[in-house]
Amino acid sequence: MRQLIFCMVVMSLTAIAGFAQEPPPPPDMPPPPGVERGMGVEKELMRMCETLDLTAEQKESMEAAQVEAQKAIIPIKAEIELKQIDFRTEMKKDNPDRAKVMKIAKEINDLEWKIKQTDIDKKLGIHSILTPEQREKMKNSHRKMIINREKFEMKYD
Repeated sequence: MRQLIFCMVVMSLTAIAGFAQEPPPPPDMPPPPGVERGMGVEKELMRMCETLDLTAEQKESMEAAQVEAQKAIIPIKAEIELKQIDFRTEMKKDNPDRAKVMKIAKEINDLEWKIKQTDIDKKLGIHSILTPEQREKMKNSHRKMIINREKFEMKYD
């Protein structure tokens, strides 16, 4: 009888250990329609230039706006990473200083807001470069992209 109980306990523990393991990673999902895997800013910009029939001057202005935004964002992202290290360091302490944690969190939030502002400025700059017809094409392209993304997300939910 003891052997039977012992065997049942061992089997139960084995079964429980099997369920406690991490689930397998999700299957490699394809990117949404109209988006290439690893589509960088440069490819997106090139696709936009082709779609909108931009002049050489417009292309140059858009590329300059993109480069300017990237140069502004890189040091901000680096600063965010440093602040995140400070945040994690403080949170690992036995008695984290609430005021210090909140201050760092606010600083990170402010830096993220700077990135958002830079992105908005870039978009406004691009908007001013485009003709009314090109703006309309861009709106339609964005709508299609959003619809495709929503269909894709529903497919894999």
